[in-house]
Amino acid sequence: MKYLILAGIIFFTVFIHHFPTYYALLKTPSNTSFSGQAAWFDPWDTNVYVSAIKEGQNGNLLYSNQFTTIKHKPLFVYTFYTLTGLLFNNVDPYSLFQIESLIFSALLVVGTFL
Repeated sequence: MKYLILAGIIFFTVFIHHFPTYYALLKTPSNTSFSGQAAWFDPWDTNVYVSAIKEGQNGNLLYSNQFTTIKHKPLFVYTFYTLTGLLFNNVDPYSLFQIESLIFSALLVVGTFL
């Protein structure tokens, strides 16, 4: 019974977290394209994480911030995302981000209750 309740909590939490994206995907008009994300929280966060995945897909482990005009050297930040991009370089970066988010949302809930 305990595991059934935990499974229900995991499903509910992951569903609530990802509902805006799924809803936007389903309701996208046929003459437009879905950007790959919609969120309850700051949607610009998603763009930064996806750009880090894309940076990895371009063969870089170090992240170079694409959202600034200030010259800087690439840094060892967002390493998980750049590594994901390096490992799965032929997959759409928004899809990779959503898959990671599903997996780690569930793991977060499990870790919280264990």
